[in-house]
Amino acid sequence: MKRTKRILSVLLSLIIALAGLAALCVPANAVYKVGDTLEYGSYPQTEVTDTLGDTLNAMSGSWTSYGYNDSDCMMYRDVTYNNAKYRGVVITSNRPITGSYSNTQKDNGYLKNNVYWFKIEPIRWRVLDPSTGFLLCDSIIDSQPFSTSLSTSGYNPCNYARSTIRTWLNNNFYNTAFTATEKSAIQTTALTTPSALSPDYDSPSTNDKIFLLSMEEATKKAYGFSEDAATCDMRKLMEGSDYAKCQGLWYCKDVQSVYIDFSCWWLRTPWSPVFVCGVEHDGHINDTIAANHVNFGICPAMKIGNLNAGVTLNSIAVKTMPSKTVYNVGESFSQSGLTLTATYSDGSKETIKSGFTCSGFSSAAAGTKPSRSRIRARRRPLPSQSTPQPLR
Repeated sequence: MKRTKRILSVLLSLIIALAGLAALCVPANAVYKVGDTLEYGSYPQTEVTDTLGDTLNAMSGSWTSYGYNDSDCMMYRDVTYNNAKYRGVVITSNRPITGSYSNTQKDNGYLKNNVYWFKIEPIRWRVLDPSTGFLLCDSIIDSQPFSTSLSTSGYNPCNYARSTIRTWLNNNFYNTAFTATEKSAIQTTALTTPSALSPDYDSPSTNDKIFLLSMEEATKKAYGFSEDAATCDMRKLMEGSDYAKCQGLWYCKDVQSVYIDFSCWWLRTPWSPVFVCGVEHDGHINDTIAANHVNFGICPAMKIGNLNAGVTLNSIAVKTMPSKTVYNVGESFSQSGLTLTATYSDGSKETIKSGFTCSGFSSAAAGTKPSRSRIRARRRPLPSQSTPQPLR
């Protein structure tokens, strides 16, 4: 009978040799430019609409309140299934909607006492300035009010420095969307936020990791935007995720409109004590939006440093084990199916399927021995490209 050797080290302790990997850099023909997109962080986005939802419902776990309006009107729980992450959402009572809008959660098809599941997926960002790593989320990722109250007692609801949206961005969103490694690359940005109407309503300066664009930034030609705030700017058109719609995001449902499916999103620029600026679904800027609207979307922004500077490899981890893990004595090792995840100094990640070698394997005698993988010096992948979304 032939004796076999189990290569348990491949499953338990694959040793990665990092020699020669300290000088990774972006090749000269792979520079980022304004309008390119990249993936960074992850967040609930696409709704699960097949029978997977039943499987996720059957998984154990406790529900956590979002704390909206100091109540349990909405709750969530996160689960992992088949190496993918999902967030479940249940609505016990609809979020209050202000203005002339009806209940947008119900209008969007998200009803009370039902459980909805959303896949946690990579966040796609648009490059506004590659030299500073200035990024804008390329879709509406969530729906939250600028301030939960319009009461002017004690403070200005449109004061960005004291707004609930600023707290949400730098706590709830920041801690949900990014790993510790990703957070380490996100810079603290000094922000000024003058009023578009009068200096009397200027917001104090802030220093934030995550923030909203100002009206000035949203009308800057160098960032790819129209300089005219009143123009229906195609580069400002944003669609919302399924998850944002579940949170109450309004979106255009008029099948006759060229702006169907597009939504509105906040800017941080105040107008008056109770009105703030935002981008309407047709791409023009409105400066009189009540700060407590729940159905306006959020397109976060951040800076992660020069995108075209060299980056180094921080770590390597096994993503997928080799297809073959049991060998007969005398057989050669096969790395087929083995993939690795490279994490770089800017927080980005790359799946490596080739360009590495494995050594240390021996099938001369039965037993368990470690195997070592060595990766040749690699370059970061080319950035993905994007073009302005056409009107439909």
